[in-house]
Amino acid sequence: MAQQWGIGLRFRLYALMGAIAIGVAATASTATTTLDFEDVPDGTSLTNQYQSRGVTISGVTAYNTVGHATFPPVSGTNVAYSEGLAHFQFNAGISGNVTSVSAYLSGVANVGIFAFDSANNQVAQSTLSSDATNAFLSVTTSGNAIAKIQIHNGGTSFAIDDLSFTSTGTVASLYGATALSLGGNAGTITPQGINASGQAAGTATLAGNGRRPGELRAFAWLGSAIQDLGTLGGRSSMANAINPSGKVVGTAQNGRGQMHAFLWTAGDGMIDLGTLGGNNSVANAINGSGQIVGTSQVRRDGQHAFLWINGGLTDLGTLGGSGSSAAAINDAGRIVGAAQNRDGQQRAFSWMSSEGMVDLGTLGGKTSAAAAVNSDGRVIGSAQTASGQLHAFAWPSSDGMADLGTLGGKDSTAVGINNSGEVIGRAQTASGTWHAFLWRQTGGGMLDLGTLGGKTSTAAAINYAGVVVGTAQTASGEWRAFAWSSVSGMVDLNSRLTGAPAGIKLSGALAVSDDGAIVVQTNQGLMLLRPQ
Repeated sequence: MAQQWGIGLRFRLYALMGAIAIGVAATASTATTTLDFEDVPDGTSLTNQYQSRGVTISGVTAYNTVGHATFPPVSGTNVAYSEGLAHFQFNAGISGNVTSVSAYLSGVANVGIFAFDSANNQVAQSTLSSDATNAFLSVTTSGNAIAKIQIHNGGTSFAIDDLSFTSTGTVASLYGATALSLGGNAGTITPQGINASGQAAGTATLAGNGRRPGELRAFAWLGSAIQDLGTLGGRSSMANAINPSGKVVGTAQNGRGQMHAFLWTAGDGMIDLGTLGGNNSVANAINGSGQIVGTSQVRRDGQHAFLWINGGLTDLGTLGGSGSSAAAINDAGRIVGAAQNRDGQQRAFSWMSSEGMVDLGTLGGKTSAAAAVNSDGRVIGSAQTASGQLHAFAWPSSDGMADLGTLGGKDSTAVGINNSGEVIGRAQTASGTWHAFLWRQTGGGMLDLGTLGGKTSTAAAINYAGVVVGTAQTASGEWRAFAWSSVSGMVDLNSRLTGAPAGIKLSGALAVSDDGAIVVQTNQGLMLLRPQ
């Protein structure tokens, strides 16, 4: 397996264009979210802690029940406590269309769940007929989607535990498209380069004004206009990720020609994060709290994974070898990547402040590397089997590292995971061709997402509702951008274009947000598609 911690970055060249409208047949896939309130400290008022999962809350406090029997939990130790009115707002787009909500309620008679649509019309309700402890209530709508719920009984206190909601993610029937251009003819973005609300960050080229041809610059699209993020005094910069609040990280050249990891915010601009003593560093990911991970050269030979929290870089070390690289971090601070062990073998790792760096092992072979981690700490990546094949894995499982298998061929690799535990990547079929796949924790094995009539496809990203985007071949061998859902299967976005310039072709989809925005590459440029 190739080493994973190199600082060199690659990009593809494409021309850039103006806005167009794109039509895609509406399709849907469902996802269920459960809030168990275990990740919020006792006594904390709940407001924006669950925005990344699509919910804004008011009138609720996290309550640890240890030593208090008034409101026993269904799971864990925490419940959500309210003195009379709890309000849960489902953020537009992030959760898709919410169709049902359920919770365990402890309180007196008439405590109930009341559901409303976006026009504030009540669409469903369910109430307790008598005093109860951990009584299960649910509401479902077959009409307008649920935009918010209120849980109340006229003023008496009650507790809520394991609140769940089911939503549908859609491939929209119409998209508006905006060119992500700084005037040049190139652009690229990573799956981490789009956040839940569709704000995007990546790399584009400048043009004119005496600049060198092909000069690279990090950019951000925060909803109104594309913005050049500048450099650290040199000529070039590249963005790798953006968090829910619009903070961007990547690498940029300083006045000495070195590439340093950076953090960019709308208020402070670009900040140099420094290195671990060497010349170069790169930031690869940032979580909702602003914790940043990446890779830096050290004073001696080698490169190490780092963590940045409001100050200097922390060296995460290795597994006994000379190198390591951090690929991703979740909101709980779990970091994953790849590191060398004492035998010089590359191994997937997980790092937490309370655990240090943990070797996740292999599937019987010598090497592995982690690519992503979701909000529940589930890690995915690729690992070598005893026979030398490369297989996608998920960790943890009852046996440590779970082999996700293939589509009948020898190899597979996982590239992404959503907060529902759905894993995507590509795998070989029995004929030796590569197809995009989806794997679910609920069982059923690896699902072949197919192609657009050709031999090959590959998945690039998945959003919370299970909509997958990527690239697939047509029967004529052309590469086309696709969106996939469990209802519609694979959709060629090119087949649904409307009002587009002659000759436009969407060659690949690179990223998808929880609110349905998609970044695509075309023969006329890098574009952001937003549902209309």
